[in-house]
Amino acid sequence: MATASLSQLSNGLTVHRLEAEGQAVELVPARGGLLTRWTVEGEEVLYLDQATLLDLGQNVRGGVPQLFPSPGKPWAGSPLPQHGFARQRPFTPVPATGAALACELESDAWTLARFPHPFRLRFEAALAGGALRLAWTVANPGPTPLPLHLGIHPYFLLPVARKAAARLEHSAARAFDNVLGREVPVGPVDLAGPEVDLHLLDQARPTAVLHRGGGRALRLSWTPEFTVLVLWTQPGKDFVCVEPWTARGGALATGEGLLQVAPGAEARLGIDLRLE
Repeated sequence: MATASLSQLSNGLTVHRLEAEGQAVELVPARGGLLTRWTVEGEEVLYLDQATLLDLGQNVRGGVPQLFPSPGKPWAGSPLPQHGFARQRPFTPVPATGAALACELESDAWTLARFPHPFRLRFEAALAGGALRLAWTVANPGPTPLPLHLGIHPYFLLPVARKAAARLEHSAARAFDNVLGREVPVGPVDLAGPEVDLHLLDQARPTAVLHRGGGRALRLSWTPEFTVLVLWTQPGKDFVCVEPWTARGGALATGEGLLQVAPGAEARLGIDLRLE
């Protein structure tokens, strides 16, 4: 049986908590629809810098930020901030069925001034089948096609002491190295070394496994809309980010790999996270 509860942060924001099947997840809709916590049988899976969560003037470092409508660095002259604006906008809690939490973000005058496309973005986090299932429905209420570029930026807890033994199992052969600024073949990645910022471009399978240097591995699986997988970490930090995106950074400007939602239609996307 699922158990839901509410609490408040010291800055007044409401935390929605859900427990089911030995898992627990916490969502702060007003903080960009941010998942701040996920535990499996009491084990913390996500990293969170609590100070950045409480300081509304900062982007949160931790949890599972949502990247929409443009993951990655904005192109020259773009009115959009890095990784888009969704993580900076308040979502509205909405009802969900089963063991799930849901919230929505709709276009308004502020968003339309930066991204001139009406949209309705629904996000749902469900605890089912031993997994945390993340789902998005992106609706286009406007009269013209809606360009869709979406991703997540999950911070997975990985203590520095375990980074040398950690690795990402994936099916890509080439990547854009955002540190070097060029495409490179993918070889073994040292997560304990200098900054890693690799955008894996040619995943052959819609899944990857993060071996966390001990304990259970974390598997990510996603629907076909997600075609790029970003691996990012920094030296001396207790996290690694494994980020499914629907296209390369800057796709709104280049059109490369960009999805379109027809007027009056909607797109459904999903990512599953599971310890195994």
